[in-house]
Amino acid sequence: LLITRGSLTTFSIANDVAKYFAIIPAMFAVIYPELNRLNIMGLHSPQSAVLSAVIFNAVISSLFLMSYSLFGAGTPHLLIFAALLVGGFFRSLQFTSVNTLGYADIPPAQMSRATSFSSMSQQLSLSVGVGLGALALHLTILFHGGDAVSAADFMPAFIAVGLVSLSSLLFFVRLPHDAGS
Repeated sequence: LLITRGSLTTFSIANDVAKYFAIIPAMFAVIYPELNRLNIMGLHSPQSAVLSAVIFNAVISSLFLMSYSLFGAGTPHLLIFAALLVGGFFRSLQFTSVNTLGYADIPPAQMSRATSFSSMSQQLSLSVGVGLGALALHLTILFHGGDAVSAADFMPAFIAVGLVSLSSLLFFVRLPHDAGS
């Protein structure tokens, strides 16, 4: 639920908003029905918080990937470092959240196979993302008619990879509200 981690992460403001306007109202709405007014995310139970975190984090991770396209030669190194650090945190959180969804319904006897399959799937998706980014970079260079790579050529690649990452929402929003519980 990430309720106690809010003060420990760079995600604290969004986590506090999710905690007070989504997770806690969903947990106590049965006892205190008036808390439903605070449930702006429409969570039905604490279990639906996992799926909401995955969906919210998919958007944040994708926006960070696309934001890298704005970096240029004049971008301060500290800003680049901070954006890469925070973006990496959200991508790592997304891997953990997706694993929570993926392993929730796996019986212990099949966990070993599921771990191997999940690991292979993640590596494959990372490879496809790198390949897509490289293809977008190559097509941008061809479109500009140049042989040399410039910093501006990376912009479409970061946007393309971010949009592919954002397309994961099409799968997440169709999952049941209690996925991952």
